[in-house]
Amino acid sequence: MQINTPSDAIFSRALLEQAHASGDARLVRFEFEGRLYFAKKTEQHKTLWLKFFKGNPEQALRREAQLLKEFRARGASVPEILAQDDTCFVMADHGMLVMKAIKKGASPVQMMQRIGQELAELHRLGLAHGRPVMRDICWDGQNLTFLDLEAGAKLQATQYDKARDVLLLLHSISVWKKRHPNAGDMFLNAYFADAPDEVWKEAHTLARKIWWMEWLAAPVVAWHRLRHIEKSEFAAIQHARRCVLSRQKALAAQ
Repeated sequence: MQINTPSDAIFSRALLEQAHASGDARLVRFEFEGRLYFAKKTEQHKTLWLKFFKGNPEQALRREAQLLKEFRARGASVPEILAQDDTCFVMADHGMLVMKAIKKGASPVQMMQRIGQELAELHRLGLAHGRPVMRDICWDGQNLTFLDLEAGAKLQATQYDKARDVLLLLHSISVWKKRHPNAGDMFLNAYFADAPDEVWKEAHTLARKIWWMEWLAAPVVAWHRLRHIEKSEFAAIQHARRCVLSRQKALAAQ
């Protein structure tokens, strides 16, 4: 999205003023001159532990802003930063979250295929998102956009970084397995249609290594089943691993 005004500096300043006036929440959505925007602000750490664990919030915000700019310069599907100061940056609105789009009638098959293809494209650019999850992917009716490059984003991604991205996103998709039981398989098939074999080998190896996570999660999974909790990140661990292991078994049988 290009800023199309007589003075970009004046427009950027007006965007930032509106963002700061739109509330104290870390993420705010606001309207300005008939268009929707998102602003992300510095995180306010309320305890010494959070300050120690998460580090300097201003530095974290600057790092994410710089990563977004570099990802976008490479051609990645991430938001463009339209305005920025020391405590906030403003991005264009990129539509609704993917799962909300599916609830409103978007095809789950199309969404999973597009997500797999877009993540594969991100990796072909030599990038790794670091923590791709469904709540950080938007759909505007035509394009997908990845949000939130805070945790572990890489400009020089290794095969392991890419495999980790795949498993994290597969786990996030698996949280919705009750409603969309085949979504994980559709995502994997779309991603690995053209992805290097080395990424699959890393993903399969990693999925095998985290077997212990299923055992740790088992008591919570049982409790969630008793309570009829439909979406469980703990149960999703097993489902995600089974998607990978089943695919490997099918490939070995060919």
